[in-house]
This record gives sequence, structure tokens and C-alpha cells, in this order.
Amino acid sequence: MGQQETAKQIWDYLTSRGWTKQSVAALLGNMQSESSIIADRWESDIVGNMSGGYGLVQWTPATKYIDWAKSNGLVYQDVISQCKRLEWEVANSQQFYNPNMTFAAFTRSTQSPEELANIFIKYYERPLNPNQPARGIQARYWYDLFQNSTGGSGVSSWTWPFTKPYTGVIYLDGQQFGNTSVKRGRGYFHDGFDFDSSVYGPDILAVSGGEVIYTGVMGDGLGSVIVLSIPPYQVMYQEFSQSMSDIFVSVGQKVTKGQRIGQLNGGTHLHLGITQKNWRAALSSWDVDDGSWLNPIDVIQKEMNNSQEEKGEIEMILYKVTDSKSKMNGSIWLFNGEQLTRLDGTSAAKLGQSLKNVDINQAEMSSFKNIGIRTVGDFQY
Repeated sequence: MGQQETAKQIWDYLTSRGWTKQSVAALLGNMQSESSIIADRWESDIVGNMSGGYGLVQWTPATKYIDWAKSNGLVYQDVISQCKRLEWEVANSQQFYNPNMTFAAFTRSTQSPEELANIFIKYYERPLNPNQPARGIQARYWYDLFQNSTGGSGVSSWTWPFTKPYTGVIYLDGQQFGNTSVKRGRGYFHDGFDFDSSVYGPDILAVSGGEVIYTGVMGDGLGSVIVLSIPPYQVMYQEFSQSMSDIFVSVGQKVTKGQRIGQLNGGTHLHLGITQKNWRAALSSWDVDDGSWLNPIDVIQKEMNNSQEEKGEIEMILYKVTDSKSKMNGSIWLFNGEQLTRLDGTSAAKLGQSLKNVDINQAEMSSFKNIGIRTVGDFQY
């Protein structure tokens, strides 16, 4: 799941739980600096270091959060599990220590994203150097991006089962859905699509929001299996492993689009099947093209196209670099929500009369790069 999708998942969940948009934006601005908004992020990328930080806000030591998640039956790598930890901290007045504001009051505050980002770093994260204005810039970015959204991903309610999108390439004949050159059972029909492990993985993602209706390890070559109910479909993940330890969800659990539900481990591929029938009944047609199984590539692409949602309009801003130590000092950049474009003097003067003008230093400009914002023009560090 990409950074923006993870951020939107956090935004949707916490705003639905009563957090203000400003407080969630402040949280995201801090998460951006702490973990790049990656839930399964270890401090300094030293995987398994329980004495270091872990997660979206880098709980330290990592055991503080991981032990709590396990004791509550949660998958600790999951984005929503980490949001639930934050909710627990709010309810139990943990981690956030501000003499003038409770954590609960922070979640309800309508102060600016920049102000709340500053409060969060000082009273929740508490680093040795709390003077980090980039977090406020990042908070404003997320606020402007999501403030007019009403739910969903902001792009599509469906995604691919891996962070790497479908490439359109068949790496081995027989991996594709439909009739192939490979003999199977009663014919040459393949009831799903095989995502090759040499190209995709290891994290396996929910293609959309839904409910887990089966997990297990099955015989007849099916291996590790996860089945999601995503009406009107049932989506079957299989053959990605031979162990329950590679399945990160349980029956009855609600999942969100892009949530990490398992990992490709030891297998050559993930077989993804999609049916509009009961998945167990459809299994009897695994080698017969009777309409029980649908082409997963076609379904995902169709649903991604059908579920496009309007993005909130983003205010266009002119940023002027005012930093004597910067090689870009004096340069003016137009930000349209997706990219920064360096302007010449004439264009800057013309647009400056109608757009908001903001002074910015080198560190704050660099934070746009860290977020992944595209830049057009001579950008120097």
C-alpha cells in the first residue's frame, strides 16, 4: 500500500471515530517524519529490534506497542491496529503529556494543522529537538489533500493485491486466467491469475474493503488460503504459502482496501480467484469454464475505473524560498497539490497577485521531496 493510501486509511478511520480533520492532519505530519507513514517500520530499519522504535509513530521500545497488540488479539503490523492503540492511549491518558491539553482534547481541537503538529511533537513524540517545522508543512499538505474528501481512498475503492501494480505481462504461460496451453484436470482452463513471486510481493493486500470468511491451509495444491467477502464477489487468495503463520487475518475480521493480510513465502506465486458464487461451490469448477470464476484482472480494473471518486480541490500556493543558506534562495514555486513547479519572474509576479504566498526554508522545501511530491525545474539541496 502506498503512502497516500495508508494516510487516507488513517484519515478515514480516525475522522470516523470523532477526531477532527486538523488533529488527524497533525498526526500524519508527524508520522511522515517518524516512519514515512509505514506501519511495519522499525527504527533505523533494524527489523526485530525490540528496544528501538516501531510503527507509525515509532513506539519506543517496540514492545510497548507490539506486546499490547498481541495481548488484544491484533495483528501488530496492521494500520488499523495501530490506530486502535492510539485510541487506547486517548482513552487511558497515555503517552501524551501536556499540562494544558488532554489527549482527548487534542483529538477534538480545531486549531490549525501546523499548531497541532507542533503540539504533538512536543508532548507526544518528545524528541531531543522538537523544533521541526517540516512536520507542520507536512500536516498542512495532508489537510489540504483530504479535507474535502468524504471517505474511500480518494482514488479508488479497489487496488491490486500487491504494492506493485499489475504489469500487464504474463511471465509464464499458464499463469493467465482462462484457457491456456497447460493441461489441468478436465481441460486447459485456469480459474484465476498467478502473480509471479519473482515480480510481486512479499506483502499480500486486500483488493478492497470486506470481511474475512475463511483462512486455512488446504490440500489439493491450494496451500495457504484467505477468502474475502467483497459483495458481490468472493475473492480467494491461495498457493502463496504452506503455513498459517503467513496469514495475518482471521475469520470475521473486517479489512480495508490495501490492508496487509498475508505474505508470499516459499511459493512461486499468489493465485487470485474471484467468483460471484459461494467460493466452496465454485471450487468444483476449478478446471471448467462455466462462468463460476471471473477474470481477476478484468474485475479489478473494472472496479478501479467504476469507483473513481472526486478529490477535494486543493488550494494552489506560491512558495518562496527565503533561506540564505539555500542554493534556491529567492526562487518561487507553484504548488498545485501534486507537484511543485519553479516559476520565472514574470509568471511569479502575475500569479502572486491572485494566489496565496508563503515563505519557506530549505528544510521545508526538502520535506516535499520526502513526501514524494514531483518537482519541475532546477531543484537543489
